[in-house]
Amino acid sequence: AEKLWESVKDLVAPEVLMSEEDDRCEKGMDGTWRATCINHDLLFVRYRDGGHFSPHTDGYTIWDFNRRSFYSCLVYLNTCGGGGGTRLLSCPDKETFILDDGGRFRWPEETLVYNVPAEEGTALIFSQDLPHEGEPVHEGNMKYIIRTDVMYERVDKRCDDPEGRAAYQLFREAELVE
Repeated sequence: AEKLWESVKDLVAPEVLMSEEDDRCEKGMDGTWRATCINHDLLFVRYRDGGHFSPHTDGYTIWDFNRRSFYSCLVYLNTCGGGGGTRLLSCPDKETFILDDGGRFRWPEETLVYNVPAEEGTALIFSQDLPHEGEPVHEGNMKYIIRTDVMYERVDKRCDDPEGRAAYQLFREAELVE
């Protein structure tokens, strides 16, 4: 994770400013956040021919009240000879899934904003609330990626004493039970 961070740190948004007016801002998330590292939990993924990932947005990683992710990082470990790109999408007027010829759930073609080809050694960093999909891998091909998060730390920490951290932990546990 440290080597990956050294490779991408100059490419990420160094700071994220969240205000209550921002649609992405959840309760208690406002403030200035500074990029600090790549999440050490690296997810290694293999897609075989026909493999895909239907349209979705990524979840955030939250370590505590003052450390969380805002961006995903995909690292392409090989060049996929056919298909396998990451398609960045705009939200359709309504969530309309269609079935493609392979029986896979997709969004209509007009939602495509950009297709990032799976090329060895490249990385894609994007906001975790951006809809995207893993394009189907063509027959006879494989796709290998690393999926992780760009982690941020709040500049003006809040609830950072032992009681505040314990309260936030209870809050997170309650959220997970809901």
